[in-house]
Amino acid sequence: MEETTKQILEIVTNIQEQMATKDDLRTLEEGLRREMEEMRRDLQSQILENTKAIAGLSEQIRNILGYAKEIDLLMVRVSAVEKHVGLK
Repeated sequence: MEETTKQILEIVTNIQEQMATKDDLRTLEEGLRREMEEMRRDLQSQILENTKAIAGLSEQIRNILGYAKEIDLLMVRVSAVEKHVGLK
């Protein structure tokens, strides 16, 4: 019986030595919070960069569409000049 009690005490002592304390958990929580906040800031920065890039691409597309309209108008005028000159 005494040997069994001794083994139980060793097991309990081993568990207590490995068990996290409230301070350990608090430190871990604070570290996780800092890490999550850093990740949030990084994501927010990436989203802002992507938003700016999309706005720039959108402006470029609008410019291209504007050129397409100008080209269409020029083609109409060239066609009219060709008809007037007798090339068509």
